[in-house]
Amino acid sequence: MLRIIGAVIAGYATMVALVMAATVTWVSARVPGGLKAMRARMRGGDVSEFPAPTAAYYVGNIAFSFAAAAVGGWVTERLSSVAPQRGLMALCALVLVMGVGSAFSKQGAGQPAWYRFLIPLVGVAGIAANLVIP
Repeated sequence: MLRIIGAVIAGYATMVALVMAATVTWVSARVPGGLKAMRARMRGGDVSEFPAPTAAYYVGNIAFSFAAAAVGGWVTERLSSVAPQRGLMALCALVLVMGVGSAFSKQGAGQPAWYRFLIPLVGVAGIAANLVIP
């Protein structure tokens, strides 16, 4: 049981690290002014001044979220070698709970509703890909 819990934590941490790195890179490439402009706008406190994300930004974000979830699922599966399916199901449950919680939080208010609810589903799909692909 402890091995599965550790595997889920490691898989989730892998997902978070990959998504954070990809997001920083993607914002730098796709947002006018990059991270410097985003930080300046955040210090001002006016969310309406943030550049509106483009469709390409959302597509890219969804794609690397899926990839990060697949890698996180792979890590979980490898580390919970005794019962890999249990580890993957636990990681799916964690992603759903965290994602739905985030979708209803005030921090997610600046994102379209479809996107806030799609991201946890994309995460579950990425993790579940490890059940299909040996």
